[in-house]
Amino acid sequence: MNYTEASDAIQKMFWSVFKPASTAILGYTPKVYWPDSVEPASAATDKVWMRVSRRDLPETLAGFAEGENQSVKRYDVPATLFIQFFYPQSDGSANTKLSQLAQVAKDALQGKHDPTNVLWTRDCSIVSLNPELTWFRKNVVVDFTYQEIKR
Repeated sequence: MNYTEASDAIQKMFWSVFKPASTAILGYTPKVYWPDSVEPASAATDKVWMRVSRRDLPETLAGFAEGENQSVKRYDVPATLFIQFFYPQSDGSANTKLSQLAQVAKDALQGKHDPTNVLWTRDCSIVSLNPELTWFRKNVVVDFTYQEIKR
């Protein structure tokens, strides 16, 4: 699995749970800005929106391929996903719904793996932040590891 494949795998894991749950909580699916997507200069102030960023840490050599081809190496790549929630302060139920959304995001990824068992999520946490301008904010932080094969 490479960087792009890991991104695709974690997005699929996230969306399979978060999309239906967020629609049930809000009545719509929030706009999510994933890495490499373009955010508008200003977001609509009446809808929840999210920003996702990712940080990969230095990979570590986990082993060599078995058999004659010892030039194939397996690396473990630790990474962290940051899911930022922005909830309009104008909504009277903002704090309750924001906490529900953050919990759904955490539950969608905590202790999960992709179908090939190459990407595993581990520690997840919810971080409550001070309000910003017209937004209540929370972050969900997800640590995960994937394996990359290099020839």
